[in-house]
Amino acid sequence: MARFIVSAILVASSLTSFSQDLFKISLSDFELNTDSMSFKISEIVDARKDSKVIGIIQRGVTNRKDLAVFEKPGVQELDELLKRANLFSKDKGIVLRISELTVSEITSMWRETARGEISMDFFIPYNQDYYYVTSVHATIETRGSDVTAFHASNVATVIENALIQFSKRATEVNSVQPFAKEDLIDPAQSFRSLSSMPIVKATDYKEGYYTTFDEFINNAPSVSINCSVKLDDFSLINCDGEEKETSVYGFAKDNQLFIAFHQDFYPIQKINNEFIFFGPRERSGKDIEDAYKGMIVPRQIGKRGNNPMYKIDLKTGVIKNGNGFLN
Repeated sequence: MARFIVSAILVASSLTSFSQDLFKISLSDFELNTDSMSFKISEIVDARKDSKVIGIIQRGVTNRKDLAVFEKPGVQELDELLKRANLFSKDKGIVLRISELTVSEITSMWRETARGEISMDFFIPYNQDYYYVTSVHATIETRGSDVTAFHASNVATVIENALIQFSKRATEVNSVQPFAKEDLIDPAQSFRSLSSMPIVKATDYKEGYYTTFDEFINNAPSVSINCSVKLDDFSLINCDGEEKETSVYGFAKDNQLFIAFHQDFYPIQKINNEFIFFGPRERSGKDIEDAYKGMIVPRQIGKRGNNPMYKIDLKTGVIKNGNGFLN
């Protein structure tokens, strides 16, 4: 009898662990602001390592983890978004390669933050070949008591922000080397030169705030370190009494690098040309339960949770957690 009970518990536990729901994200309700965009896209190449799952989200007071996916497969959601914005032209457009697209959530004791990131590469097609133009990375964060509902709008926003970044650059071929379609599809293919990045070669970091990943890898902050920065749903920078909204990737001060991540700044360590940092302390459902108990029983709240390690992927700008999964 005891053996039967144990077996039943193991079966029930196994079924529970594999009954994970999918959180589906749709972009059908969103439009892009194309006022600053004077280009067209002829093709979207999906070069993501995982073309289905775009992240892990958390649900309920127990922070049950579920997989986030697009409602429509592949990059169909992006394709339809571009077409609604009249940015698609099959014969006279630039090729857009999606190398990374992720969403994530982190729960601290009293709030949650949601993060969306995207990395794009752009090419000019010619005679069945593709000529590299440039790469961009964009990110956005939102916070609240339950941020799961913000992921769709975050994805739409990072797509728009990345396209705005690209619109500010010259659409000229960066290299005369032609690439085949197979190169673009390959997730392992990188079009940035890591070894020549100024941030990799630098021993002295220029002080200031980086508003983009490109400013970071070029060791070229565009905002004075004397300005004040408030990280929120939209980062606010105040310089000499003038306030504006902008993205903030990180900053450098006293030859120390910092990364903006889930509504706070974290010091970066450079180890063997890799840039890592320890992120915010994450709380589990058990920690939240203990917190409520602590309102009744003093000292119930312990130092639970952990500070996971993250790495900046210099090929794309995306933040990855220490075990290699996107976050």
